[in-house]
Amino acid sequence: MPVICALQGEEGFIEAMPQKYAARARELMQNNIRHIDRLIAPSEAYAQKMREYLKVDTDKIAVVPVGIDTDLYKRN
Repeated sequence: MPVICALQGEEGFIEAMPQKYAARARELMQNNIRHIDRLIAPSEAYAQKMREYLKVDTDKIAVVPVGIDTDLYKRN
């Protein structure tokens, strides 16, 4: 079964920790990312930030914008 994880704010939470815990949490995320099939980010800017933060390949993170396309629901 594929494992997919959404990304949204993890680095802010981690970086607010005391440095020794933040460094360990980031290291654990980077080491265990291989068990995740795909990551989802809410924007391209955030995807790029997390590619660098987690040291993952470009194709590991997909961008899925938050919200809906309201053009699909316009009345004629």
